[in-house]
Amino acid sequence: HAAEALGKLGDARAVEPLIAALKDQDWWLRHYAAEALGKLGDARGVEPLIAALKDQNWWVRHRAAQALGKLRDPRAVEPLEELLGDEDTRVWKVATEALGKLRGRSEGKPFGGAQDKP
Repeated sequence: HAAEALGKLGDARAVEPLIAALKDQDWWLRHYAAEALGKLGDARGVEPLIAALKDQNWWVRHRAAQALGKLRDPRAVEPLEELLGDEDTRVWKVATEALGKLRGRSEGKPFGGAQDKP
């Protein structure tokens, strides 16, 4: 996929096309765009990735949360905390990991409401 390739190249010129891809109708493209934005590490991706946390597809929310964990931008804390109540276990688990990175904790240590999940 082109989005995946753009992320691997590490070229900052890829940020804008990847942000646009987050709004594509194809969830597969949106998920690859979110992943690529996380790999690029460009702060321009933070707000669009935060918006992607509300995507209807769990896989897109999952990848957006992972990417925000890599970007470590404090603007993502509150939106990631909202994901702790996500209906999909995979999504709230990765949100917990991303929040751990943002707060300087080691991965996998739950906090907030995450430890109360079955």
